[in-house]
Amino acid sequence: MLGRKRVPELGNRPRTEPTTMKATPNSTAWLAPRRKVLIVEDDLSISNLLYVLLEGLNYDGEVALGGQQALRMIERTSFDAVLLDLRCSNLAAEQCISQIAELHPSLLGRILVVIGEVTDIKVMDLIHRHCLAHVQQNRLVEDIPQGLRAFWPTLQPVPES
Repeated sequence: MLGRKRVPELGNRPRTEPTTMKATPNSTAWLAPRRKVLIVEDDLSISNLLYVLLEGLNYDGEVALGGQQALRMIERTSFDAVLLDLRCSNLAAEQCISQIAELHPSLLGRILVVIGEVTDIKVMDLIHRHCLAHVQQNRLVEDIPQGLRAFWPTLQPVPES
């Protein structure tokens, strides 16, 4: 067992689950250290889904429930990528992305934005201006694995023979 991580749940009672690294002959867990991904999502059910999804993909996830908390976490912890909900409740997306770039410039190319039904021209401009990878909220499970793997193309799974 590597340690314990707190998993947010619906309600106010977080549970603790063990995190283990499973290395089987056909898995890629042994190829590289686990990447640390910051999940910035204020909806507890979605942040829990993202946390569990990341664990299943062999990433370590940490949850920030808003932009301000995310920035404080980035100041004191090194993350390999950020999953950012554009509708964070306490900080505008533009501010959050700009401050992430100031605090940790290498993260700017590794922000995966979660968007809902986007029709707002300002949001689309923000995504294009910063060249942000993005996934639709209704396709998280399908698109996040591919989106994160794009950040580290050299760590692609080894094809099975």
